[in-house]
Amino acid sequence: MKTTKERLSEGASGAFMFFSEDQQLIVKSMSEGEASFLQSIAADYAAFLLTHPESLLTRFFGCHSVHLYGTMFHFVVMSNLFSDHTKIIHRRYDIKGSWVNRSAKQPTKGKKVTCRHCNGKYVFGSVEGNVCPLRVGTHEPNVILKDNDLTQKVRLDPVVAEELYDQITKDAGFLCNHGIMDYSLLMGVHNVEYRVSADIDLSGPMLDNSLLLNPNITRGSKPAQPTARNLSIGVGDSTLLDNEDSDVHLDDDDDTRAPIRATGTRKANTVVGPSCYYFGIIDILQLWNFDKKLERNTKVLLLRKDPDGLSALPPTKYKDRFCSKMADILRVGVHDEAYKAVNMWDEAEPNTHHVVPATDDAGLEPREATSKRLYL
Repeated sequence: MKTTKERLSEGASGAFMFFSEDQQLIVKSMSEGEASFLQSIAADYAAFLLTHPESLLTRFFGCHSVHLYGTMFHFVVMSNLFSDHTKIIHRRYDIKGSWVNRSAKQPTKGKKVTCRHCNGKYVFGSVEGNVCPLRVGTHEPNVILKDNDLTQKVRLDPVVAEELYDQITKDAGFLCNHGIMDYSLLMGVHNVEYRVSADIDLSGPMLDNSLLLNPNITRGSKPAQPTARNLSIGVGDSTLLDNEDSDVHLDDDDDTRAPIRATGTRKANTVVGPSCYYFGIIDILQLWNFDKKLERNTKVLLLRKDPDGLSALPPTKYKDRFCSKMADILRVGVHDEAYKAVNMWDEAEPNTHHVVPATDDAGLEPREATSKRLYL
């Protein structure tokens, strides 16, 4: 470790974090209680990692103390999940499974931050230099998002998702057995822009279920009824893209009238979506102690918060809720027709996809979509 760069942690703990020059390692301050607890479980922790090399648990490399100015400081050295310099992390999520106060907080005005879309640096709240070239309007700060901000499920191969979920349940079980709660799944998302090939004809018979990853996105449950707005501008409900229902008639009883085509449709030349995910389980040193019990009682009895949605929860209940949330976002156990159609199409025609990679936001050629396992 040559030099380090200091910054205040974005977490609620207020711990100080230092990054190594190559961003591979993090030095994080910790309390005396956390240091003592880590030492007490070190043997079990090491044994678990040896028997579970695919574990997502934080990788600790050392726990140290230093006496400065009459005060003892404790810190831990661990691996950095987001150390891959070849890819921009466009979205970072901290997922616990709770929902009370689980929305991202905006940075303070005047703070220099990074835009999640263009990766450009800007001063939050400033009027000058605040226009993002990749989105409509201003930059959006790349802050850590939380449970309530996650609206998209993870798109993994079902087999990969099952294996990932199985490992997460084992990791959560280990933490639960040691009385640990309040941990999180740290997830990073790297997006890639794909170019849509020119052979997709939106107006012809090519638009059928064989080309739609999710038919429910573009197909409605019943044909759209013509309205004055539809007829005047040539744009109707999304069901007008159907081959059978794309003709809008003024009079259903008049078979001699020529159909009016929906002429407002334009084909996109690119689409943007996740190409790579980064997973790790962090904050694994919090015990269900007096402070956490007091926090829960205060929020439930005095602040009247939803007791089921709090992060302060006993280890077993916390584990069960955490694993349930993981199953939800990984789509484990999902058997709906739309999801099965996606994977059946991919397996039946693996070489007939109608999108081709364009370029990612880092200016690199995109790689095959995968679940990247970088461990803390």
